[in-house]
Amino acid sequence: MEPPEMTEEMKNWMDKAFQMAQDALDNGEVPVGCLMVHDNQIVGRGRNEVNETKNATRHAEMVATDQVIDWCKKNGKGSKEVFEDTILYVTVEPCIMCAGALRLLRILPTLQRCIIYSFDPLRTLTLFSFSLCPLPSHTFKKS
Repeated sequence: MEPPEMTEEMKNWMDKAFQMAQDALDNGEVPVGCLMVHDNQIVGRGRNEVNETKNATRHAEMVATDQVIDWCKKNGKGSKEVFEDTILYVTVEPCIMCAGALRLLRILPTLQRCIIYSFDPLRTLTLFSFSLCPLPSHTFKKS
């Protein structure tokens, strides 16, 4: 299956993701940038913050995810519905940690809602595999 051709709108979102990646690089981080777009507006943006925060989980996708959750709280929206209708723009393919989280958030039910600039053949298999995995039938709750 051929990837869809990039529209001008998609290119504009991806340019913003690259600006985030440049900001990461300028701050001594691995240059990864990520945007999450819902209803044609940015609801989450992130760049790697691992070195700055000394927290190995602060990948661009995870930072953007936290922002989406905050946006949902501020706007009285359910995060489940927002994530299910969010398009992910990211400058490189998500690692296994981020791919797993995105799958659980239902951003990766299909790869059609992920616009990824740079593909790695090994990670593509991971993302494809995640997109085929059944989702858990139970809901995770805070204890």
